[in-house]
Amino acid sequence: MTAPTASTGPVILERKFVPKDGMLIHEGDKRQQAYLIQSGKVRVFTTRDHQDIDLAQLGAGQIVGEMALLMDGKRTASVQAIEDCNLIVINRQEFEKRLHDTDRAIQSMVNMMTQRIKDANDAIADKRGSLRAIIKTAEVMVNNTKSNMPIEQKYGFDNKVLPKLEALIEEVEAFQSRYGHEVEEDFMSTLDENAF
Repeated sequence: MTAPTASTGPVILERKFVPKDGMLIHEGDKRQQAYLIQSGKVRVFTTRDHQDIDLAQLGAGQIVGEMALLMDGKRTASVQAIEDCNLIVINRQEFEKRLHDTDRAIQSMVNMMTQRIKDANDAIADKRGSLRAIIKTAEVMVNNTKSNMPIEQKYGFDNKVLPKLEALIEEVEAFQSRYGHEVEEDFMSTLDENAF
């Protein structure tokens, strides 16, 4: 498949097929490219203390491995196909060239969002045993989502989502205060048994 671009002419898009249960990305590998999912679904997970912790499920039209386009270092999560997947490979060099040609404000926003995604993934993985940490992660996700919205959408978002988040926080805090420390232990053992 070729896609014409204004500055470079046709670009050949490399494709990749990953069968169900196949591994696309291994945590700890060197980052090299990201993938646009054309069809199928993947699970994104990390491993801590010999337990897989699911971070997300992604499907057609979504990009996986995007941190490779923005940051040096090793992969911070693994990706496994949960259905047969057809993917388009996005290499870092092409992405950097296109990002370099964009407005500096967009470049800064991409860098900020990259750090927020990394922080949110770390919070999910590192603090899985604490009910309060899960609430904090939900708050971070809400704030990250809001920060990327046009102003006119924020009011409706606040009216729909924030009351539900506040109700969740109140229920979890009431439950935890009623049952105390044993809830944390039960919650941890449930996570260990189900590994999400």
